[in-house]
Amino acid sequence: MNNRVYKIYKMEEICWFNWLCTCRYTRLTPERFERRLSIVGPRIKKKDTRKREEIGPAERLTLTLRYLASGNDQQSLSFSYRIGKATVSNIIHETLTAIWSILKDRYLSPPENQADWLRISNEFETVWNLPHRVGAIDGKHIAMQCLRKSGSLYYNYKGFFSIVLMAVCDGNYNFTLVDIVLSNSEMGKAFEDG
Repeated sequence: MNNRVYKIYKMEEICWFNWLCTCRYTRLTPERFERRLSIVGPRIKKKDTRKREEIGPAERLTLTLRYLASGNDQQSLSFSYRIGKATVSNIIHETLTAIWSILKDRYLSPPENQADWLRISNEFETVWNLPHRVGAIDGKHIAMQCLRKSGSLYYNYKGFFSIVLMAVCDGNYNFTLVDIVLSNSEMGKAFEDG
């Protein structure tokens, strides 16, 4: 193999390795990552100050996606990125707030009228052969530290403190309702009220 072909082969191998690592690290392909960055980047961009350089939008988004994809705690991300724990916490909070404010209307549109509910019911009947259904509901316990003065309020039957994330999807797997079930959640009140 001549030197030129070997260099091209090595370059393709490095590109493939970078692509694979990016996919595994953020759980997004580089194309999808760039798309998310173009949507969220302007909202999370900061300016340099005299004391420090800004942490760029790409690094902010990568850190947040890694936090969501891996379930690592913020302290380990602080060590990995060589950023203070409070800064990691602020970056995650700011980035998730930006993602939510930009994408919630696009990907989470609750049914607003009777026609929307009938459309969902028809989807369940045609796609899944399940008549008279307006949603598929599921939940997940999200572990947390015990809140002060909460007693056993957030202690679950699995033996740890948690909050419950509840979601309802239509017949095409699109989220229609999402709620974090606390003692006074909107979804809980809606179900109680009928």
